Amino acid sequence: PLPAPTIVVDTLAPGVWAIAGQSHHTIAIEQSNQIVLVESPQSDARALAAIAKSRELRPGKAPTFVINTHHHFDHAGGFRAAVSQGLTVITHQGNRDFYERTVYPRRHTMQPDALAQNPKPLRLMPVGDRYVMRDSLRTIEIYQVPGNPHNGNMLVVYLPAEKILIQADMYNPPAAGAPPPPGFPFVANLLETIQRRGLQVDRVVGIHGRPVPLSELQAAAAPRTP
Repeated sequence: PLPAPTIVVDTLAPGVWAIAGQSHHTIAIEQSNQIVLVESPQSDARALAAIAKSRELRPGKAPTFVINTHHHFDHAGGFRAAVSQGLTVITHQGNRDFYERTVYPRRHTMQPDALAQNPKPLRLMPVGDRYVMRDSLRTIEIYQVPGNPHNGNMLVVYLPAEKILIQADMYNPPAAGAPPPPGFPFVANLLETIQRRGLQVDRVVGIHGRPVPLSELQAAAAPRTP
């Protein structure tokens, strides 16, 4: 048996948490009557542990949606686990066929996974260029990052009240005090999207690594001299 996932909760702002502890995080966002998650990554075990922890953050408010940033295996590895818990998965419409025809219906007979053990109907909400979850407590905005070299169907999540942008893989910051990476090829496209959308971003929260100020992204996107 694999060791139990390590779960550490970091408060990013009142009502916004990073369910962290390992290489991939899940971000939990409180709305007036629910919790919205960003990402159910890696595996059944990691996703189920993150979902369970999210239920403890605000007793009486259950997670009902999970936003999937993109379809790469390490970010969609907990997709079936989220479905098994009755969550609605929000993803870019370009992923719809993959999830509906391949990921969800595949049988798991030799080693039944969470969904095989607890079958639930697929609740998939495909979105396009922009989708807004309006709420009296906290509005959540979802945007596509078109033309990103890492994934053309990439979604980012923006919290206008907190001025937080949540993203995956487009910038993975080094550990605090470590030298910056030699160059991140996906950052310039992300910054262009932020500017074109007119998003007022103070902090960037990654599914990997620590939260960073926008200035760190800008520095990472700047041309490097030989």
